[in-house]
Amino acid sequence: DMNLAQQALAGSNLGRARALLDRQRPGPGQEDLRDWEWRYLWSQTLADPHEVFLDHTNGINRIAYSPDARLVALAEPGGELVVQDLISRRTVLRQSGVWKMAFAHRAPLFAYISDSRSASNAAVVFWDTAERREVRRIPIPSLIGRGHLAFVPDDSRLLAASDPPEVSIISGQADQAPGLLLAAWEVSTGRPLWKRPLAEPE
Repeated sequence: DMNLAQQALAGSNLGRARALLDRQRPGPGQEDLRDWEWRYLWSQTLADPHEVFLDHTNGINRIAYSPDARLVALAEPGGELVVQDLISRRTVLRQSGVWKMAFAHRAPLFAYISDSRSASNAAVVFWDTAERREVRRIPIPSLIGRGHLAFVPDDSRLLAASDPPEVSIISGQADQAPGLLLAAWEVSTGRPLWKRPLAEPE
């Protein structure tokens, strides 16, 4: 396992290296057989946060990690999305007007909602984390773009939920269509599957 963990680190596969090292942790009542090799390899799997986040002086609104712990996505309060490679310390994606984002659980995919404050330009964007390129862009209603985004566990569908309607201080009326909406897309094709209202809590 130590040799395999070293090979995984050489290939920048932090998730695999951590899994192999975690197998060596002793269970209750077991002798701890880990030595300096384990501690050295484990230290190599740890990111250095002060280097990664040094330039984010405006603060971070949301943060997400890829399943292999190679990429970190940061959403700044002004809607600026930054995706960084934790190994090379390089920015691999920068996009304005992004408010929601999610990594797939197993597939090399990252999704984000772009220009969600504009009804004409709101879209779900699929980005390939292995090839570092946009693979699909799907127009969506801006109402859904203001909510939450998540892949289902098998990564076959992407779900987006709208935020509750905002009530205008001046008119006292909601500035969006009433109620909450949940929408789903097929990840492999980008085909819209359904859009349903959600019951609000009483």
